Amino acid sequence: MNAVYLKSNKLKPIKHRHPWLFSGAIEKVDGQPEPGEVLEIKDATGEFLAWGYYNPHSQIALRLLEWEQSHEISEDWWQQKLEEAIGRRGNLLNRHDSNAVRLVNAESDMLPGLIVDKYAEFIVLQSMPAGIERVKQLIVEN
Repeated sequence: MNAVYLKSNKLKPIKHRHPWLFSGAIEKVDGQPEPGEVLEIKDATGEFLAWGYYNPHSQIALRLLEWEQSHEISEDWWQQKLEEAIGRRGNLLNRHDSNAVRLVNAESDMLPGLIVDKYAEFIVLQSMPAGIERVKQLIVEN
């Protein structure tokens, strides 16, 4: 499996659960991951730190999704995260003074780069990083 190893002096953001890691934090990349591929992120000794999607063409090289190794990023994981995000805004869906609501708000919902808005009967999805592009159809179907 492809993996990213971080420099030992660049672990503070990931330990504090910041959702981004910049390219300068990367010590090495195992394999040849494609842009948007979900990888294991490890420290220099090989200890698991998080799951995140990788883009070698961006200054924000890693967007972190999950810090529990046992919570692999799967279709079920995406479904659960989307349900949680939308559930947090459930009271906004029944408002009478507006027909617009943000259902998913990217990093604040731990779904970096994904924004989903509802305008009346229309749903608008905005995806910024390559990682979201890879799962966009799955998100739309859910």
